[in-house]
Amino acid sequence: MKAPTSTQPRRRTHRARSAGPVRPAGPVRSARPVRPAGPVRATHHLRPARLPGPLRVFCWLGAWLLLAVHGSPTNGVSTTLPTQVKRVVSLVPAATEALFEIGAGSRVVAVSSFDTWPPEVLELPKVGALIDPDLERILSLQPDLVVVDPSQPALVVQLRTAGIDSIPYGTATIADMLRDMRQLATRIGLEAQGRLVAELLETQLEELRGRYARAAAPTVLMVFGRSTGSFANLYVNGGVGFLNEIVEIAGGRNLFADVERQSFKAGLETLFSRVPDVVIELRSARSGPVDMSTIERDWRALPGFAGARVGAIVSDALLIPGPRLPDSVRRIAELLHSE
Repeated sequence: MKAPTSTQPRRRTHRARSAGPVRPAGPVRSARPVRPAGPVRATHHLRPARLPGPLRVFCWLGAWLLLAVHGSPTNGVSTTLPTQVKRVVSLVPAATEALFEIGAGSRVVAVSSFDTWPPEVLELPKVGALIDPDLERILSLQPDLVVVDPSQPALVVQLRTAGIDSIPYGTATIADMLRDMRQLATRIGLEAQGRLVAELLETQLEELRGRYARAAAPTVLMVFGRSTGSFANLYVNGGVGFLNEIVEIAGGRNLFADVERQSFKAGLETLFSRVPDVVIELRSARSGPVDMSTIERDWRALPGFAGARVGAIVSDALLIPGPRLPDSVRRIAELLHSE
């Protein structure tokens, strides 16, 4: 009789077999040597999709307009394109001369009441000057840029309120003038021309300085004005400013070089304490012709002035530090070194 068959799966038992003595683990050997990873080589060259010609142009114009309106963010610095300057009002005669010299004369639409050079400005509208700028008339001319004196901050605010840009133009020293000439030229898009004119002026002035250098420079009294027939209201040149520099370049030594002012009112007692070798009266062209014999007689009648050389220059150029500076130096040098 057979034993009954069980329906449960038969469990297999495994007997542990001794593998023998345990050997210490040795170094793991790789089936293949591992090579260092090199640069990944692309199996396909990816090329940007090429847009059709008209679409490329459209996208380029769109990007340009976006930059022109909003500028591009470069570390917080705005790169908005500056407005093109086509109409300029100049309230500084030296700046007016510079604008014409660098080739921007056609952009000047108005000048100050004291502008006389070049001759073209005589036909332009006059809009006041340092202390009396005519804001209403300036605004009516719709300028893109107004050139102002550094001492006109109130006018700058008024122009800014009206949405009009301005730029200062300093004339205190020759260095101020040359610096602001370059900046003005850059602002109106004529940087190369401005740099060329400024460098030419610097070269000419240095050449004149070398030409007129003297071991013993004559002392010079520069007079801006005085009452007719007398020495009341006598205004003379101090030791600060472009006129003092012009005298030095021309080979002279300013009598009041130690006075740290551009000009000041002097009394006769001040003159008697330091008699100059040369006296030069500067007269504006608006004052008309001068009687040189009367000027010489007035000065030589003063105690100690009998041996002084006396001269007069009738010109607005000497009072305007601009492109005509070399000519001004030559005219002063003629009076200083004539025998």
